[in-house]
Amino acid sequence: MSSRKQTFQVKHRVYIVGDGDTEKDYFKRIAELNIFPNIVFETKKGNELNFEIFLQEHFDQDVFLILDIDNKNKPISSKCRHTKIRNLWEKYEAEDIIFFNNYSFELWLINHKKQFNKAVLSRSGYNKPIQDCFGVREWPENRTQKNRKKIMSAIDQEAVNKAINNIKLVESSTPFKNPSSNMEKLMEILTCINEEAVDIIEEAGLF
Repeated sequence: MSSRKQTFQVKHRVYIVGDGDTEKDYFKRIAELNIFPNIVFETKKGNELNFEIFLQEHFDQDVFLILDIDNKNKPISSKCRHTKIRNLWEKYEAEDIIFFNNYSFELWLINHKKQFNKAVLSRSGYNKPIQDCFGVREWPENRTQKNRKKIMSAIDQEAVNKAINNIKLVESSTPFKNPSSNMEKLMEILTCINEEAVDIIEEAGLF
């Protein structure tokens, strides 16, 4: 009987928690581009209201929240949501697990194509740049699967690198300034996780 060494690649599971389908489709596109070949992304729907529950359920795994600050204007109570976002940020800021876009995730998307750092007061404020960059008209009213696919298909690795550089010109120290985003930090962390993935060597018996 002889033996040989076989190398098995271990892919690191990363959970991305976001409150919309756009975030889910974005990380599906990132996986398709194989930018982080040693990472398996699992996306979950969530927000500032249930993130800590999800964090507790996956306490021993890498879990990141992508937060739209426009959440504070959604139903329940804008004051209640704003307070929850602030408390969550103050609690976990040092742990680098909460990532934000103010006003919303569209800020990050637009910066894949051009540098954009203008304040908007609603998603409709992104209409023109979304149309200019991706050819999708009236985005807030037409956030369909077809249009999300159109946007994602226009994103390649070069565009991701461009977004990282562009977003660095936007405020990143606090989610409460409009505009602001710290998405470049998430991409840096994912790069580190990807690079730290190791191969496991196993002995396999051959007859």
